[in-house]
Amino acid sequence: MDGVYNSRNDNDLDLTGFANYLVQRSLVPEVNARFYVQWVRKFMESVPANPSLGLSDRLTLFLDTCGKSGVQDWQIKQAERAVEA
Repeated sequence: MDGVYNSRNDNDLDLTGFANYLVQRSLVPEVNARFYVQWVRKFMESVPANPSLGLSDRLTLFLDTCGKSGVQDWQIKQAERAVEA
């Protein structure tokens, strides 16, 4: 591909701009951009914005939930990097 993310599989929540940002700035290889999009989508769906919680607290809750649901350590690290990007 040409360094531009294709959002064919990401119709529920359009994060194409985020994926393109990651790829164009060489933050992640193009083949991994879809996983980062998936993690950010899961984060946004499972830990909605809450004025009483900052991003750091919301991220901690999300990662704890991932760990309790059997997500592997390397995936949790990838999820953390995706949300922090």
